[in-house]
Amino acid sequence: MNTRIKLLTFFIINLVFISCGGPKSELTPEHAKSLAKEAYIYAFPAVEHNKAIWKIVGDSKNVWNTMWVEARLFSPADTTVVSPNNDTYYCPAVLDIRHEPVVFSVPEMKDGRDFLIQLLDIFTNCPDYISKLATGDGPGNYMVARSDWDGETPAGIDTVIKIPATVVLALGRIQVYGPEDEEALMLGRQFRITPLSSFAQTQAPPADTLQWTAKSYDAKTGDVEGFFNMFNYIIQYQILNESDKKLMDKYESIGLGVREKFSKSDFPAKIWKAIEEGAAEAKAEIRAKTDHIGKEVNGWQFSPENAGRWGTDYLTNAAAAWKYIYVNTPEEALYLVDGVDISGDKFNGSANSYTLSFREGQLPQAKFFWSLTIYGQKGYLKANDINRYAINSSSDVKYAGDGSLTIYIRKDHPGKDKESNWLPAPDEEFYMILRMYGPTEDVISGRWQIPAVVKVN
Repeated sequence: MNTRIKLLTFFIINLVFISCGGPKSELTPEHAKSLAKEAYIYAFPAVEHNKAIWKIVGDSKNVWNTMWVEARLFSPADTTVVSPNNDTYYCPAVLDIRHEPVVFSVPEMKDGRDFLIQLLDIFTNCPDYISKLATGDGPGNYMVARSDWDGETPAGIDTVIKIPATVVLALGRIQVYGPEDEEALMLGRQFRITPLSSFAQTQAPPADTLQWTAKSYDAKTGDVEGFFNMFNYIIQYQILNESDKKLMDKYESIGLGVREKFSKSDFPAKIWKAIEEGAAEAKAEIRAKTDHIGKEVNGWQFSPENAGRWGTDYLTNAAAAWKYIYVNTPEEALYLVDGVDISGDKFNGSANSYTLSFREGQLPQAKFFWSLTIYGQKGYLKANDINRYAINSSSDVKYAGDGSLTIYIRKDHPGKDKESNWLPAPDEEFYMILRMYGPTEDVISGRWQIPAVVKVN
């Protein structure tokens, strides 16, 4: 009898040991460092993504499934996301589709106005759009469901869009023709989000308001403990594919897992030091990648070909989240980023002046519109005397007699005759993004060539 008890006790102890995933003390510093580096790169977009979610539904606001128009153009005061554009009204919403889908209803878009609603999972992938390019000028009703939803589609639905997440950021943009564009505001206010049960007049699931408790966290500057804790919270709202599941199993030994608390106190000092070192190396690698994120032409970096549909390209995904989070897929909007002149020197408004000249017929080619926006070294718009942060295809610029267009990029006023073409540069290092909404095939294929920015001191 005693032998049986001993064997049973031994079995139970080992079962508990196995079910707990083994002690973290079994980790070597080298392995812990490697895992932390890899996991940090993987997790970075999700942690940055929470900034936007928290702004909309956090701190007991609970504004779920409601889209509104931010009826203003972004300014230097906006620091929630890096590299915001200054040509559209943003129309954000956070969708809770845990228990049932929602239906997006959009109005008819008139006067050739562009719009798009980017539907993003927790890792900032964008499986599909509701947009002028993807679904037309409207009007229409589009159902957004979690990827494992298998219910019936009621009458009146134009398209079903499935997203591998139960919490989805819907980031809408409406083209604005000027600082006070009432038509853009009115159109934005006609966007509607309706629970499927209300749309189809069926029984609703039990009420279950989601309380979002993960506060905004700066992944670039925050500590490692806070970073991985944030990831453990937000990852529960992603529907993991097989690659994700394998990685989460792999990272379990350093404390990553849905709703698990990631704590420094769980690790021996030498293991924790290795985890911090791995995270630091990951951050440096992400930052370095932002300087070479896509193909380069005359100093400009194009959007990665897999932008918005990252797959297992975790490093490029992280670099995009660092540089210009929520970059669109190339066919919707192609982004070109430049932070260096033709000589390869970083742009610096405190010391230099620059020009960007397009020959006749060389202007950015976009089906809808294009825009050139300038940002300070931290990725935000910088205040200037004329409150101008972008020049776009609707700007009142002056063309030369030969049909060419020159944009003057400098801190100081270039003179009254050139003011219409002046894009004020900040008094520091800076970079620019050229966006082409609905780029042509010549742009996507590389047949169109963008000129270099030239230093003109």
